[in-house]
Amino acid sequence: MGSGTKIALPLANLYCKEIHYRINDKNYFSIGFKNDKGGYELSSPPNFKSCISPKEITSIRNNQDACLVFEGFWDFLSYLTIRKTEKTKHDVSVLNSVANVQKAMDFLKSHREIYAYLDNDEAGRKTIELIRSANSTVYDRSTKYADFKDLNDYLHQKPMVKPEVKKNKGSITFCMGKSSKIVIFAE
Repeated sequence: MGSGTKIALPLANLYCKEIHYRINDKNYFSIGFKNDKGGYELSSPPNFKSCISPKEITSIRNNQDACLVFEGFWDFLSYLTIRKTEKTKHDVSVLNSVANVQKAMDFLKSHREIYAYLDNDEAGRKTIELIRSANSTVYDRSTKYADFKDLNDYLHQKPMVKPEVKKNKGSITFCMGKSSKIVIFAE
């Protein structure tokens, strides 16, 4: 894996493939994570994310009563890295986007306990509530990494940037750290 990741190459090789593709006569490659319908979630540094259709969840079935739910495959690989294991005994549902949560519901309903490792944002909170509405025992594990955007950022110890808001006459400035500012001017 690249120098910025803490995911070991042998672990990534168990779940991912190097995918080569061509767009507008240009060759590209990305890390690909296969989904349940044969498509791939794609990821390349620094922030490229896409998919090769069809878009779908990824399920790992170990015939267990408990299921772990992750928003994306980096979070799943981060979980395995933190646990220092290559496999989990639990069933797993990687949503590959919170937009796919409905596709996972039948699989999730078949489990007695759900352990959700979703992002610490509004979309993650809404997704956990949707899962809770259909399952009686859901544990929100995002509280374990509350100061981080997601489990992958927790692994990298990259805390969430909480914008500092400064109100100036005629504008609002959002300071996102030392070097980036967004200024919104009032009309």
